[in-house]
Amino acid sequence: MANFDLLSDTLEVTENPGLDTLDPRFQEFVTLVGNEDYAQIVTQAESFFSEGIYDVRILGYYSYGVFLEGPFQILIDIFGCFAHMLRENWDALGPTKKKEKQTQVSTYWFLSKLQDKLIYHEQKADGTWDYWINDVSSDDVEMILESITAFRKSVMMVTEAA
Repeated sequence: MANFDLLSDTLEVTENPGLDTLDPRFQEFVTLVGNEDYAQIVTQAESFFSEGIYDVRILGYYSYGVFLEGPFQILIDIFGCFAHMLRENWDALGPTKKKEKQTQVSTYWFLSKLQDKLIYHEQKADGTWDYWINDVSSDDVEMILESITAFRKSVMMVTEAA
C-alpha cells in the first residue's frame, strides 16, 4: 500500500529538485513505465521520495501505480496528495526546466491512464468493476469528487503560465 506520509509534509526545497532526464535512475524509472511495471514504479518512486527526490513526472506515474494497488477510494488520497504537492510543495518539485509543461504532461498522462482503466472495466463489467461499484459509498464518491476539484484547481494554479 502507498506511503503518502512521504509526501504529506512541507518538503525541503533544493537547488535542483527532481531528476535530470540524463540521470541513469530516471532512465531506469522510465523503463519501468515502458514495461508497465507499476508495482515496481510505486516502490522506486517511494525510494526517491525517501531520498528527498521529488519530481512531478514521477508523481504522475506513482499516482497511477497506487491506484492500481488500492481500493477505489484510494483516489481520495491520490488526488489529495497530488493537489497538496502542487499547492504546498511546488518549489520542492522538479524538474526545474519546463516544470509547468511537465506538470501538464504528467497530469494528462495520469488522468488518461485512469480514464482508460475505468472505461475498460466498465465496458467489460468484470469483477474489478463490480468490486468498485459495490465497495464505494455515496460518501466516498462525494469525497472523490471534492478531491478531484482540489486537484484540478491546483493543476490550473501552477500551469497557468505554460
